[in-house]
Amino acid sequence: QEGGMLPGMLVAAPGYDRIAVAFGQCLLVYYSLSVLLHYVVPAVTGDLARVQKQRQSQTHTMRDARQAVLPIFIKSLTLYAGELLHCHGHGRMDDRRLVDVARDPAAVLQTLCLILLLDLFHDTWFYWSHKLLHTRWMMRNVHYMHHQSTNPSAFTGYSFHWIEACLVFSVAVAEIFIFPIPFAVQRIYELWMIAIHLGGHCGYEIAPHAPHLAQVLGLVVTKVLGVGTECLSGILNNVEHHDMHHQHPKYHLSLYFTHWDFLMGTIHPDYKAKHPHFLLPQKKEVGGGQPHADS
Repeated sequence: QEGGMLPGMLVAAPGYDRIAVAFGQCLLVYYSLSVLLHYVVPAVTGDLARVQKQRQSQTHTMRDARQAVLPIFIKSLTLYAGELLHCHGHGRMDDRRLVDVARDPAAVLQTLCLILLLDLFHDTWFYWSHKLLHTRWMMRNVHYMHHQSTNPSAFTGYSFHWIEACLVFSVAVAEIFIFPIPFAVQRIYELWMIAIHLGGHCGYEIAPHAPHLAQVLGLVVTKVLGVGTECLSGILNNVEHHDMHHQHPKYHLSLYFTHWDFLMGTIHPDYKAKHPHFLLPQKKEVGGGQPHADS
């Protein structure tokens, strides 16, 4: 089967070496970006708009870095599974090369639309799987691991239980049966997902949002319309949004957008007052979340 992800990478049904390739890609992205966001950027910039005043302790940072290894491996297995299914003719992915997509304006537009749909699909998958993780048994036996840090860092992104990893990362297999997207784009998108999780946990705002395509387009639209970017925070998640989840676990279960949190009443009252969603009605909150002590 000719073509593939990057030149020469998908020339036959993938063997076990492809697991090693996927694992290496995920490890490289995860730990290089974690080091960059947690150590390099704060050291270079100095003055960051941190969500919480104190940085995560070094002990907890090292704990999260260790605990992320198994989930990263599980993610690489889901990427391999999608690649294997694709090579055996299952799913809707195709083998168009990136250079061929880039040369065709219609293909570029189609790919951008598919990525936006992927953002919505991932956001929905994450919200409802995250809501499941916050049920009594799952929180006590599985999701507790991710909430060991109430003051997260980039290394916290994939610091969670292997069951949670299977639940969250299986989206990479489900999506290949829904979206007719080039294999190369799907792999790059999934690797960029790692960056999104790291950015959402880094503890400070990133210019001004963790960059997924909807946020980039939102920033462009606000520039074109000449309006302030503050309206984006009511629609698109920022670092503050997820950081508050680690302080108030019953709130903020979404990934990219805020509409599920507004619709399902899982938006924190303080965040809703600061960043109202102008397209959705606001539900009344019952009670308020209290910060949990970091462990």
